[in-house]
Amino acid sequence: MAKILVIDDDAAMRKVVRRTLADARHEIIEAADGIEGIKSFRAETPAIVVTDIIMPEQEASRRSGKCAPPIGRRDHRHVGGGAGL
Repeated sequence: MAKILVIDDDAAMRKVVRRTLADARHEIIEAADGIEGIKSFRAETPAIVVTDIIMPEQEASRRSGKCAPPIGRRDHRHVGGGAGL
């Protein structure tokens, strides 16, 4: 299964996403803000990033440029969500 990084400042939302994805046997990495998310992305090289759009320590729009896949890694995907979705 896939290694998935979940970035959200709402602990309850991370818990829901983690349980849902873990039930499908994915490996879940969590980050509580954009700075932690960038560090986790670089350290863990997840296949998928699920992120909140608006949160402390950098919004996803500013963060997404820093999470570009490493050279030779074209399979990386970002999945974002936000309030009201």
